[in-house]
Amino acid sequence: MVVTKPLDKQEHTTTVESIKESKRAEEVLLDSQNMLQLVLDSIPVRVFWKDLNSVYLGCNKRFAEDAGLESPEQIIGKSDFELSWSQQAELYRADDREVMQSGLSKLAYEEPQTWPDGTQLWLQTSKIPLKGLDGKIFGVMGVYEDITERKFAEEAIRESNQRLAEAQRIAHIGNWELDLVNNVLWWSDELYRIFKVDPQSFSVSYEAFLNLVHPDDRKQVDTVYRESIKNKKTYSTEYRLCTADGTIKHIKKYCENFYNAEGEPIRSAGTMQDITEYVQTKDELRRHRDHLEELVDERTAELHSAQEELLRKQRFAAIGRLTATVSHELRNPLGSIRNSLAVIQRLADRDNPMMKNALEIADRGISRCDNIISELLDFTRIRKLKLENTNIDAWLGEVLDEYLHLPEIEIVHKPGDAAETLCDREHLIRVVLNVLNNACDAVMTEEGLQGSARTPRVTVTTRSLDDSVEIAIADNGPGMSAQQQEKIFEPLFSTKSFGVGLGLSVVKQIMEQHGGSVKVESQVGHGTRVRLLLPLRYSGENDLFELIN
Repeated sequence: MVVTKPLDKQEHTTTVESIKESKRAEEVLLDSQNMLQLVLDSIPVRVFWKDLNSVYLGCNKRFAEDAGLESPEQIIGKSDFELSWSQQAELYRADDREVMQSGLSKLAYEEPQTWPDGTQLWLQTSKIPLKGLDGKIFGVMGVYEDITERKFAEEAIRESNQRLAEAQRIAHIGNWELDLVNNVLWWSDELYRIFKVDPQSFSVSYEAFLNLVHPDDRKQVDTVYRESIKNKKTYSTEYRLCTADGTIKHIKKYCENFYNAEGEPIRSAGTMQDITEYVQTKDELRRHRDHLEELVDERTAELHSAQEELLRKQRFAAIGRLTATVSHELRNPLGSIRNSLAVIQRLADRDNPMMKNALEIADRGISRCDNIISELLDFTRIRKLKLENTNIDAWLGEVLDEYLHLPEIEIVHKPGDAAETLCDREHLIRVVLNVLNNACDAVMTEEGLQGSARTPRVTVTTRSLDDSVEIAIADNGPGMSAQQQEKIFEPLFSTKSFGVGLGLSVVKQIMEQHGGSVKVESQVGHGTRVRLLLPLRYSGENDLFELIN
């Protein structure tokens, strides 16, 4: 049997007050707990705490929702293996152990979270050890936020930057930005490749950039940039750069400047593109175009020459047919006239000077007509050459010894070491005499002698070349203009007031028939030099000549 002593009034009052105080404390604690839970549920992050075995002791509302629970109370006593992210349970518990065993916080690290439906999130998590009043660790508390959207955005930015870098690499174009306030220059990766510098060792700056520009372009590049800042204009320019290995590159630069509210320049940005291949291709295309134009000009000239040659041959054929007919019809009357003049000379009064002069003029006229007919016939008829082995110096000396000319003309013969060669002597005499006659006519013209006390002189020289023998006939006459030299080989063209104008055409024809050539060098006021070139060797058979032993 237990006997209790009744409380006196004072003791009863003290007990009641103590109970009330305890209830008030409980209410304050509950209010505090409710306020803490309200705060935890209101913050925009997930909060949780676990014991030493990584068993959940509590969480806020957002964390419970992520775990698929209706209230934070339902998390108590559960582990990560029992929640929707069980695939990463071991990963999370390993982080818990690391924090609790080291006593050090693990802050702002990223980790994945996979849901049962396969959805993957990315979290940014921080964990700190929970310590009691005695300093001992009794658990771990963590917070995290869902950074999935930010992670995807960062990945999209990373992929975009990667695609941009790839596009810049393919197009050989890079972008740059210059902070004018702090004098800091930034380059994209492609610019380092274009300039062939190492981004780890090359200290990029505006001054360093200028040092890489070709010395001949450096001042222009700097001037254009500074004027663009001053005038507040965007611009593009092209320049060359010199890389460390000596490579010359062509660069196209674009620049835009930015200013603050006061109009002061604060930033410049733009692009630089390697256009070396483009410049080289353009130069190559220009060379091909120029070469094509040259070929077109050559083909056009050849066509024009062929047309002229065709017309010339047609004209010559017509002249030949006409000459053959006319020569026959003219030479018979000329023969009769010459015979008649011979009879008149015998019967005429030889002491009559007028009669004698008239008969001489008539005789010279008949001779001239006969020579003209002969020249026309020679020009229109290609006769087969009869080639003989000839000592050019000896042969030419004989020709000059027999050549009749005015006594006031000095003929100078300077034989050289001309080798023996094959030639048709009869045809070659006509060539030499034709050129000699032209030279003598030139030095005796009024234009050639006017205002000059010099002696009319014709110089004949010979020499052996690598593959030919040269006979050169030079005069100190008035010379010819360039326009005259272009036409001297044309049939019926002459610089003289008499003659048919077939002399040099016949000379050219005979020399080419020999397989040689004729060249004319002349300058107004300095005379004319005609070079006759005969080949040293003849190969094979030719319908235009026959060899005579």
